[in-house]
Amino acid sequence: ADRNNSQVAVVFVDLDKFKDVNDSMGHIAGDELLITMGKRFVGCLRGSDTVARPGGDEFVFILSNLHNLKSLSQTLGRILRVAAKPNQIQQREFVVTCSLGVSLYPNDGKDCDTLLRNADTAMYEAKKTGKNNYQFFTRELNSVLIGRLELEYRMRQALKFNEFVLHYQPKVNLASQAVTGVEALIRWHNPQQGLISPAKFIPVAEESSLIEQIGKWVIQTACAQSTAITKLTGLPFPISVNVSARQFYHRQFVKSIESMLNKTGLAPSSLEIEITESVLVEQTRQFINVLKNLKAMGIKLAIDDFGTGYSSMGYLKHFPVDNLKIDQSFVRGLEKDAANQAILKAIVVLGHNLGLNIIAEGVETIAERDFLASIDCDEMQGFLYSKPLAIKDLSKLILTPAQAIQYETMQPILLR
Repeated sequence: ADRNNSQVAVVFVDLDKFKDVNDSMGHIAGDELLITMGKRFVGCLRGSDTVARPGGDEFVFILSNLHNLKSLSQTLGRILRVAAKPNQIQQREFVVTCSLGVSLYPNDGKDCDTLLRNADTAMYEAKKTGKNNYQFFTRELNSVLIGRLELEYRMRQALKFNEFVLHYQPKVNLASQAVTGVEALIRWHNPQQGLISPAKFIPVAEESSLIEQIGKWVIQTACAQSTAITKLTGLPFPISVNVSARQFYHRQFVKSIESMLNKTGLAPSSLEIEITESVLVEQTRQFINVLKNLKAMGIKLAIDDFGTGYSSMGYLKHFPVDNLKIDQSFVRGLEKDAANQAILKAIVVLGHNLGLNIIAEGVETIAERDFLASIDCDEMQGFLYSKPLAIKDLSKLILTPAQAIQYETMQPILLR
């Protein structure tokens, strides 16, 4: 490249949702898919280029003798189109796309390790921007990566030194105005920065194995705190916990839930697992089995943020879910939005016909509450009743003064 005054592109490739094929159809099908994709990649490039598979579902291309980015972009576009063609595996059709990250010699690095690392960084950016696309490495990306690695390290320290806390937002019955349970929401109380929003650290945790450790801590802590309140009041205290796709697809997920229930003594019927609508649409065999196993244990299941993803009531009849949580984007300002009013009415009617309990999120005004009550929506969450509360504040809301004092004397884990 130096002699010819040209560039070399290193392209890091990751197959999108390859794990779903492996989990639902087994490793033989996964291997068949890898062979097919490898042949497609070779067919997209010149004989002088290199196609390699370092491991798993990752490929690396080396494209030499480049003189302009236009031809490179055309090649990358062709790779995306060819990769996305349907695959026939074991009488089933799959569409698997890929995400590409590109670094260029000499601008983005002058040695192998740097070029590979920078192409990998760009690939993660392609994943973040919706997958099935390519991204070039830039200095800004590098600085984002450094910040992400630093945040990941600080989260590991936060787990070690118990900096995470749970806040709880009550769920309220629209007819009786009684509290029916709470949703557990994680917060990070950093000694230097104070409370850090989950919007800042959860996406980074999702990209690493940290989400599994953090998720396990959330469930166990929430179960322990719910058990303590139940012992004080003598009444069940239902608690909802959000679970990420990465947690949900972990092979030991069901066993870990069972273990935490046994350890904390919480009745399975008092625990509700919330999964986002986008996870529900995956519909892999493993996913369905996890749902059925959780339901068989007596755990309740809810679809969170309904309306932001696939938004089809048709697939709901196939899964043993109990609650449907309408995303707050349909609730906010609904008294002035006839379209959202119509959508909410339809969701409530269809949900009830499927035997689902309907919960509206983000209720902030009396007008919103009254409209939801008028269409027979079952429950609500939102600032109108209460913002998310630390456990000490929640105990004052739901316990008698004597019970609240007794609660504060319990184990330190229950007060976080």
